[in-house]
Amino acid sequence: MAEPQALAIENLVTYAVDASRTIPVNGLVYLETDDVRPAASQSDQLTEVENQRVFASKFAGVAKDARVSAQLAGSLAVARIWEGVMDCASATWEVGDLIGASEASGGTSLENRVVEKVTDPTLAIGYCLKREGSATTRVTCRLESRVARMPAAVSSVTRQIGTRAKVGATAGFVVGAATNSAVVATCPASQTNATLVIPIDGLRIGEVITGLRYVAQVESAGGTVTTLVQLYATVNVAADVTESEIVPAVAFGSFAVVADTAQSQLQTGYREVVTSGKSYYLLITATTAAATDIAVQHCEITTNGAQAVA
Repeated sequence: MAEPQALAIENLVTYAVDASRTIPVNGLVYLETDDVRPAASQSDQLTEVENQRVFASKFAGVAKDARVSAQLAGSLAVARIWEGVMDCASATWEVGDLIGASEASGGTSLENRVVEKVTDPTLAIGYCLKREGSATTRVTCRLESRVARMPAAVSSVTRQIGTRAKVGATAGFVVGAATNSAVVATCPASQTNATLVIPIDGLRIGEVITGLRYVAQVESAGGTVTTLVQLYATVNVAADVTESEIVPAVAFGSFAVVADTAQSQLQTGYREVVTSGKSYYLLITATTAAATDIAVQHCEITTNGAQAVA
């Protein structure tokens, strides 16, 4: 491989670096908690796309100087914005093509000084600056830090959701009852851990889920009604789809009421980037005492605009 050729280095940022860390000059580095590390040090996410996505979200920039394993803990100057020529997976290039990190041939780590063309903005750490009409293994590019950048103006959107609701694995909720009411679902008295699934439609790839709100009315009659609202992702993998909870920074957990209540429960602290191959839903779990019931009016999802290289 050829040496990367730096054409312009802007906005140097000084980061801490641990002892015994080998980092090549003009190497891609990411921020892990409080120190920068070379791309090859990132733990394997099992697929190239997930390795690229995680790395892009932590991309600190390009190392201005080298570090060798014999050095003690110290600091490293990193270019927040780097323009130059870097090795790449063989491809033709158009100005503006997105660039991401590239996985090493072993399939378990990223290259420190090799990039490749990507199409998903959540994988990108920069973009192409020079057209190459014939396949080449060198690309002229501009790489920009994700963790040390000026914040872009981001629009926030809140959507009501409630269509396609269905009864979950534990019976109790009633969906689509023959009434002149547009509530999403109801949960009658004396149900234990009844579950309701509400798919989240209308999300755009690259949007960031930041919050949700549960809106419902409780008839209590002095009895206790307990509700838990959770955000889940469904991931498309070869063996079978998998389900995993998306946990916010501080979860609100279950909440209980013992009086007639117009509920409007807000949960913030999420930072979930919507990606291709993932869909999302809310799982509502409810327990109702005798003479109580719930009418789920709708839920709300708040997202920020598509996340991309600034």
